[in-house]
Amino acid sequence: LLLASAAPAAAQGDWLKAAQNVARRSAVGGTVARLATHAQMLDATRIDLERRGLPTVAVGPLVFGVAAVDVKNGEGVRVRGYLHNSTAQAAAVPVPGDDLFVLVDSRGRRLERVAGPDVQGVSEGAAEVTVPALERVEVTLLFAGARADASTATLKVGSVGMIPGIPVHTSAGAAPAAAGPAAAAGNVWTQAPTPPVPSAPSAAAPSTPTP
Repeated sequence: LLLASAAPAAAQGDWLKAAQNVARRSAVGGTVARLATHAQMLDATRIDLERRGLPTVAVGPLVFGVAAVDVKNGEGVRVRGYLHNSTAQAAAVPVPGDDLFVLVDSRGRRLERVAGPDVQGVSEGAAEVTVPALERVEVTLLFAGARADASTATLKVGSVGMIPGIPVHTSAGAAPAAAGPAAAAGNVWTQAPTPPVPSAPSAAAPSTPTP
């Protein structure tokens, strides 16, 4: 009887150890995957989106937008977002949660979020993000799983809005043609002077004959 009761107990102990090992391997595997993706992104291609005219999303008193992406085809996409405070005083919002941002490619497939959101200047465990007046802070997210048959994606920002047109493949990185420096800047210090318009000749007054 003692042997019979001891056998199930030993089996349960073995099962528990096996389950713990699986959980440990899963956690370690997730960490290794994150580190591997970060390492692969070291030579990623930066695509500037500041002049693309992408929509922004209002988040309380702040505005969330996407300034750039780092793309490594077949490996990962780092989204470089920002929180902008356009008011004349500091403003704060809650720190975004891990599941707030979802990146969906143009074929409807979710990319795997590997890391982030990481907010510039916010320590781990903080409850709020405070952005000084007229400034912005960077919010970065790292995703994996982008495919070559979908070069763009839409970033879903909780329930407050979406930002479409985000490149997730370098084939979508070609910037639109830029206007000339003077037209783009709209600055009187860089614009070529406008040539003066010639004035129309005035009609000569009729001469009075001398008697």
